[in-house]
Amino acid sequence: MYIKEVRIKGFKTYRDETVITFDPGCNCIVGLNGSGKSNILAAIQFLFSDTIGNVPAERKALLHEGASSAVSEASIEILLDNTSRRLSMYDENIVSLKRVFNSTCQKEEWIIAGKHISKKDFESVLESCGISRSNPYFIVRQGKVTELATMSDAARLRLLREIAGTRTYDERREESMRLLLETETRKTRVDTVFSDIQKRIETLKEEQKEFRAYVNLDKRKRALEYLLVELEWEEASKAEQEYFEKLEKTEKNLGAVDEEYLVIETKRTKEEELRKILEGEISILKTEKKHIQNKIVEASGAVKKLELEIIEYEKNYKSTVLTQEKESKRVIEELETEVARKRRSLELIKESYNNMMREKEILQQQESFLLSKQLEQNYSNIEERNNALQNKLNQHKRSQKQLEENLFTIRSSLEFKNKELESLDKNLNKWQKLEKKSREELDSIAIELHKVNEEKYSIIEEKHGVEKVLFNINNKLKPLLTLIMEKEKSIEKHIKPSIRKGISLIHEYCKAESSPWGFGNSSSNEDLPLICGTLLENIHVDDIYAIAVEAAAGRNLHTIIVKNQEVAAKVIEYLNSNRLKDESIDYSLILSPVEEISKMNFGKNRKNLDGIDGAIKMIDVLSFDERLRSTIEQVFGKFAIVENFEVAKKIVETYNMSCVTLDGDEWDNKGCIRGGYRYNLESENLFTQSEELKTLLRERDSLIKEKDVAESNFRSLEESINNIERKKEQILYSKEQVSSDISKATEMIHLTESRMRNIESTINKISQEEEKLVANLDINQGYITEIFKEMSSKTLSKGLNYKEELKLKELINSLRELSHEKFPPIEEEVHRITNSLEESEIRLNSLLQEYYQLQEETNERNQNRSFSTENLSDIKSTLREEKSKLKRLNERIDEISDRIKKVDDEIKSCEDKQENFRITESNLLDQQKQLQGEVECLRSKYEHYRHMKSIATQEKVCLGYPDNLSFTINNLPSTKVAIFEELEKVKEQLNTEFHTVNKKVISELDHFIREYTDLSERHNELNTAMTSIQTLVETLDIQKEKTLLKIFEEINFYFNQVFKELIPNGDAKLVLKVSSQDKLENSNSNINLSSDRQANQKRTKKNLSGLKDVDNSSESTFIGIGMRVSFQGVPNSSPRISNGSNLAQNKMSSYYSLNQLSGGQKTLVALALLFAVHRADPAPLYLLDEIDAALDDQYRLSVATLIQKQALSTQFIITTFRPQFIDIADKFFQVSQVNRSSLVKEINKQQALELLQEQLQQQKVLEITEG
Repeated sequence: MYIKEVRIKGFKTYRDETVITFDPGCNCIVGLNGSGKSNILAAIQFLFSDTIGNVPAERKALLHEGASSAVSEASIEILLDNTSRRLSMYDENIVSLKRVFNSTCQKEEWIIAGKHISKKDFESVLESCGISRSNPYFIVRQGKVTELATMSDAARLRLLREIAGTRTYDERREESMRLLLETETRKTRVDTVFSDIQKRIETLKEEQKEFRAYVNLDKRKRALEYLLVELEWEEASKAEQEYFEKLEKTEKNLGAVDEEYLVIETKRTKEEELRKILEGEISILKTEKKHIQNKIVEASGAVKKLELEIIEYEKNYKSTVLTQEKESKRVIEELETEVARKRRSLELIKESYNNMMREKEILQQQESFLLSKQLEQNYSNIEERNNALQNKLNQHKRSQKQLEENLFTIRSSLEFKNKELESLDKNLNKWQKLEKKSREELDSIAIELHKVNEEKYSIIEEKHGVEKVLFNINNKLKPLLTLIMEKEKSIEKHIKPSIRKGISLIHEYCKAESSPWGFGNSSSNEDLPLICGTLLENIHVDDIYAIAVEAAAGRNLHTIIVKNQEVAAKVIEYLNSNRLKDESIDYSLILSPVEEISKMNFGKNRKNLDGIDGAIKMIDVLSFDERLRSTIEQVFGKFAIVENFEVAKKIVETYNMSCVTLDGDEWDNKGCIRGGYRYNLESENLFTQSEELKTLLRERDSLIKEKDVAESNFRSLEESINNIERKKEQILYSKEQVSSDISKATEMIHLTESRMRNIESTINKISQEEEKLVANLDINQGYITEIFKEMSSKTLSKGLNYKEELKLKELINSLRELSHEKFPPIEEEVHRITNSLEESEIRLNSLLQEYYQLQEETNERNQNRSFSTENLSDIKSTLREEKSKLKRLNERIDEISDRIKKVDDEIKSCEDKQENFRITESNLLDQQKQLQGEVECLRSKYEHYRHMKSIATQEKVCLGYPDNLSFTINNLPSTKVAIFEELEKVKEQLNTEFHTVNKKVISELDHFIREYTDLSERHNELNTAMTSIQTLVETLDIQKEKTLLKIFEEINFYFNQVFKELIPNGDAKLVLKVSSQDKLENSNSNINLSSDRQANQKRTKKNLSGLKDVDNSSESTFIGIGMRVSFQGVPNSSPRISNGSNLAQNKMSSYYSLNQLSGGQKTLVALALLFAVHRADPAPLYLLDEIDAALDDQYRLSVATLIQKQALSTQFIITTFRPQFIDIADKFFQVSQVNRSSLVKEINKQQALELLQEQLQQQKVLEITEG
């Protein structure tokens, strides 16, 4: 077994989890000082040993405290290789051992193989595999070797005792001595008590004689007392029986009165409840009447308002719309007449204007000709003239070309406008057709909308009828539900709260699972419901048998019948889940699974009672569903209903059946009789009210079905109305679409007409421009013709003649007159008329737009009849609905008035009945008080005599029947007075003569005799125990010395062996030192143990009288262990036991004590002793922490060789700074520290040597620096 892996977390310098995997041989850990090498061994020691971390303060110091926050918990886990099964209780190859502790020291965990165990069990597991927690000498920490080297002889002896395990013997010896002392103390006490008891026994024997005389007299006294009490009991018993009969008779009369009172009170209560229901109903009716009256007022107002709206609409439509249309038409006609007049005026004045323009152009042409002729005289030749004319000609040709181009453009524009006008005319026809078609569609939509409104009105009328039916059903259902609730409360009074809670929870379960409660209206051919209801709900019984059935059923009446066990299990699971949510829920119920009970066949052994008069089987008087027969027979099958107890006795004896009378008295088949007085009314009430409740529930279910049908019809009518509304919305949407198409078409028509008017106006303007251009072309052509004529002349003109000059002057004057006098006024008039005409046309277009808009509005009204056909139809339909509603409200208010009158009569009848019942109740109460007074008086007397009888009975029981009464009966007086007088005399004699007698003398004497016997036995037992303890102490001392000597011999042998392996020419041995008063028998250190044993026996015998002075004589025999070594090859010898005189001889020899050796030699000797201990008590592994620190180099290699040899069979984990130990290791680990947290990594041998070299260099530098 060896350590396979170590996991450290939170321990000292190891904050994070560090995993180290070890080799089964020698493992070497290296690292700089303070890196945390020793903390690895400390962690292993903390898990395996109790030597560190026992004190909470020390354990807290073991937690990591680094640069970051301190950890609160640390854990050390070691994985042990268990292939050799050294841990035999674990059949695993690898066993995990783990210890966890925290900073508070309140929690510490011990874990093996993943399971938490106690600390004691953990220690037992370690001990079983050879790891001692109390003395972990297999762990050698820093300084341990030095401690062994400097240890005193007495300390070595203590170490030897620990290794030998003599602590167990010491503990057992101390315990034995303590027991011996306690036994002696108890023995002394027993002797003292023993003497006192002997004296007390002699005194009690004298008192016994006096006590016997007292007993004889006391017996006579008890006999007299018993006779006196017997007479008193007989007198009280007779009086008790007499008053009991009177009381029973009076109570029976009182019961009859009470029963009659309860009947009257129940009837009065029912009348009171009925009156309250009727008052509630009349209150509801009055509230409803008031509400309906308000609705009538509202409906009347709505009818009047709608009638006024219809009248107002017809009046407004005929007056307002038509008036607006006429006025618009008149204004437009006047404006059109004015525009036509202005156009005619404009044409006339334009004609004058054009004539004047033509005249002006002719004059300008003549003037131009004369001026050109006049200019010819300025030309020197024809060619010069022709050049000048050619320039003019060219100028006129350019003007001619420009005019022709303008004319072509105008004519093209005119052609385009004409084509656009034709296109608009076609579009106008298209929109007019579309408008006509849309108006036809609108008319058909209006007809369809009227039909839909009519259909809606008929459905609303039908819906109002359904509402009336629903209203009547609700009026019937409300008082019915109130009666059902009252009946349920009345039945619940007979049910315990816990059972009532259980039934309520099962009702909730049915709602949660959507499962029906009970059979409902299911037929016998259908499957059973999951929850069939209570037994009470599933049976029917005649009133005459109700009391008997109730008495027989008892709590079973409220048993829940379920289909099978699966349903019962689900119900119980649901109930338990509710209890988990609310622990305050307290329920109690019984579940009866039908299918499982049917298999038991309870009815197969039932007897037939046909031959017996006055008896009937209870199962035969019950009515129930045949599917539940087995369940009913389980409860009622063993019962018979009988007339009286005589018949019951016969049936019980003959058929072994339980019997119940009609009054509810029960005689069961075991012979027990139960029963007593019952209020018949209360007994019948449970079944009667159950039947009434069933009737009410059936009526309620019927009304609910009617209501469901009516609500279904109501919903279907609502759906129909909604469908009609949706259809109406679709129609209205279609209507809006068609109206939109009409509006769009009308708008397009108006826009097209307006556009056509604008184009016609533009065409007129373009035509005028064309005329002007044509005229200008003609004039320009005339100029060109004249120029050609002049150019064709072969002679030059010599100027103008006289006539031509005069003509030129006339032309100039005429042109001046035209341009300045005639032409401006005409031109101004043309502009004025043109502007006025344009303004009139603009106004005309605006009026036409208004007129078109008015027409559109009129068309919309005519199309929609929003206030026309359709809206007016809606208003009329609404008016009809309101009138129908008003009619229904009037009918309903008449019904309510009739019902109120009827309810008032019923209330008066109830009040009269209540008054009669109150009078009867008053009379019955008077009788009741009188009878109650008699009952109280009789009961008090009956209770008085009963109490006296009870006291007499108790006194008889206390006195008991005197033993000698049958022998002394003739000697006792027979009368009560004589008995009393003699009793007084006997009492006086007892008080005077025997007042000091010890009445407990017999018991005390017996007690002290038994105690005397017990003390004698205890005295003998204590003597035996003391002898056994003394023998045990002697045996323990002998075994302790033998064990110590045996382990000493083993360690001495291995010490010599190990030392020779380390120093081949050397020798070493241990010397066991004893005290000076004990003698040695031979020179080879063989100890004669018999003398010591005899000495111990003498000491024990001498100290038996004073056990507090007992000594540990064995501990004074050995006083220490000395060590002698030789480095020069001395023959092997046995260990010596020497006294002080032999020390001089050892110093004279070649052996040396430790004080005579150097530091390295001391360390070597200490290591030899340590390895000897290891060999004497081998462990599976060893932890060595820098044990080579103080060794000389010449011995370090020897120690390393020894470890290498032992590592073949044992695991070593060592820390070192020397290369000798690295050379022998199988695996190497480097420990470094970062941020005060240690890190471990595996390295090779070369890296380990380099790290040691670096360490040595740092030490040298440090030494030089400090020097």
